[in-house]
Amino acid sequence: MRRSVILLLLVAAPIAMAIVPMSLSEEPVTGGNTAVAVVEQDEAQLADAPPPPPPATVSAAKPVTTRQPAKNTRGETADERAARVSRDAMIPHPRPPAEPAIAPGVQEAYDSAFNAPPIDLGVLTPTPTTKPSY
Repeated sequence: MRRSVILLLLVAAPIAMAIVPMSLSEEPVTGGNTAVAVVEQDEAQLADAPPPPPPATVSAAKPVTTRQPAKNTRGETADERAARVSRDAMIPHPRPPAEPAIAPGVQEAYDSAFNAPPIDLGVLTPTPTTKPSY
């Protein structure tokens, strides 16, 4: 049953893909000069429209004045800060102490599960009358 459905889909899909693009043409379905009439109507509406207003005038920008370089909260300029950051980056720092990555409760549950005695599930012996479950 499954094979026949898959076979049907494999045969029907290419046929459907061939039919659908044929039905999606750009030509008008009704025929005639409807597209030309629409273009002429649009051109007539554009001709009757008033011209767009002139662009708004923009006021002249203020002249640029030279000013002192900005200083940060430490009172240093950008160049001084860049030098300080690169100098600080080269200073070796000790690693922080290692912290446990597993919560204590999770570690206890893990230890109790792996240190507990094994559970006896019995022994399964296959017999000739046993049928596979698959």
